[in-house]
Amino acid sequence: MFQIACFAGIFFLLDRFSKIIALDILPNAGEIPVIKNIFTLCLVKNRGIAFGMLNSIPPQFLTGLILVAVLLFTIWTISTRKDSLLFMLSISLIIGGSLGNLLDRLVYSHIIDFIQILNFPVFNIADMCITSGFVLLLVCFFLNNKKYVSNIN
Repeated sequence: MFQIACFAGIFFLLDRFSKIIALDILPNAGEIPVIKNIFTLCLVKNRGIAFGMLNSIPPQFLTGLILVAVLLFTIWTISTRKDSLLFMLSISLIIGGSLGNLLDRLVYSHIIDFIQILNFPVFNIADMCITSGFVLLLVCFFLNNKKYVSNIN
């Protein structure tokens, strides 16, 4: 559990640091094209959940829901006690990213998003951590249960 907390802390700090820079630079600069028509930095206040969906839900409800989800996820993680490095990394990414976005909700009442690739909705480092963590978690479960998947045919 100590390793998970350390890695989650690193991902949380990466997210915080990137958002502090975005808040410092982007309000005055507007949009900053990094790679023309592909990758742009632009500040967006996301009051909803992933990619701005459900932005009409009260922020207090979303904050409470996220707190409960992080708590349940952490309890589940502790109870599974997997020693796989891939599993620990996936859990760390999810917890670190969730805590980064949760802090935004508590401090600003919205999520700070600033990365836009092509026409995809604007996102942040925490979103990348959460998404990649869930993908890695699925890989862990697939690798762990490979014998069941291979017996389907």
